[in-house]
Amino acid sequence: MSLKVKAEASEFTKTMYKCGKLAELVNAITYDTVTVANYSEITTKLAAAKAFLDTFEAGELAEIPSAVTDRISDIERDIAAVSKLDFFNASIDALALEDFTRDNYEAQKAAIEDCAAKYASLSEEEKAAVEANDLKKLTDAQRALAIFEESKAAADPVVAAIEAIELPIVNYGPAKRAIVVAQAMYDALESVVGKGNVIDIVPTDD
Repeated sequence: MSLKVKAEASEFTKTMYKCGKLAELVNAITYDTVTVANYSEITTKLAAAKAFLDTFEAGELAEIPSAVTDRISDIERDIAAVSKLDFFNASIDALALEDFTRDNYEAQKAAIEDCAAKYASLSEEEKAAVEANDLKKLTDAQRALAIFEESKAAADPVVAAIEAIELPIVNYGPAKRAIVVAQAMYDALESVVGKGNVIDIVPTDD
């Protein structure tokens, strides 16, 4: 066998290997329907397959089976069918708002802001398709967040005063003054946000 024939055979084997590897990557993308829940997984796998496809040279592309390229097109079509409205609906359905506390504040704020961002990204036509109850759920959540943040802003200096008290007490005089100041601030806060709300915005268990 001549060197030229050997080189051609080697190149063909390499191309067939790459075609097989591409087919494996594409065939690993399995689903019944592309949904919000599996969207990230599918798009990640497709991106990996297409990144590998980009390594093919012009002569190699012609050897890719049509079943593989057709499958890539089908997946791209199915991904495109998932709309921004689908993502908003999923995020608002998942929003299970509880009474705000310092413990759940960051997580609930992130969820509310995620819903709001998804709603803002909708077209006017998509916004018109949002259920009235879902829009009310979002606006109610945003209002609750704003109210809590106002109370939290009032409470933050109280929290700082409490955390500044050094324990165990070594120097009685300064410690007593710090405690008296913190208690006075705590009592004043209680009159602003209501007695039942103070425990939610000022940690008392440390």
